[in-house]
Amino acid sequence: MSTKVSKLPVVGYRKPPVHSRFRKGQSGNPGGRPKGMTSGRAAALMQKEAYRRIRVKEGDKVVTMTVFQAVLRSLITLAMKGNSGAQRAFLDLVRAIEREGASAQSATEVQQILIRFSPDDEGLL
Repeated sequence: MSTKVSKLPVVGYRKPPVHSRFRKGQSGNPGGRPKGMTSGRAAALMQKEAYRRIRVKEGDKVVTMTVFQAVLRSLITLAMKGNSGAQRAFLDLVRAIEREGASAQSATEVQQILIRFSPDDEGLL
């Protein structure tokens, strides 16, 4: 009896078919692991969202403004209604802007003050 040696590659445990194997020099995960949220990425996302333009209904008109401007208007409205947390946050914002002028550092300080003013403070009327 003669034995014939098969030219077909062996497929089995830890030997996938040739067409589905990784090509030489190609990684199995070319994109890599997705990056987590770093402080730099979070700040960039915050800035992008803060200056996103939205439509706000003002009386019977629809006005387009940035999210930052809408939040400031909301904060000022609450402060005028007597909300002590909003008043404190508004005064802190004004002081920070006056102290630093229009520098980039004051912008981050303004964001930190707005973060400290939580929605829970709205109930303090």
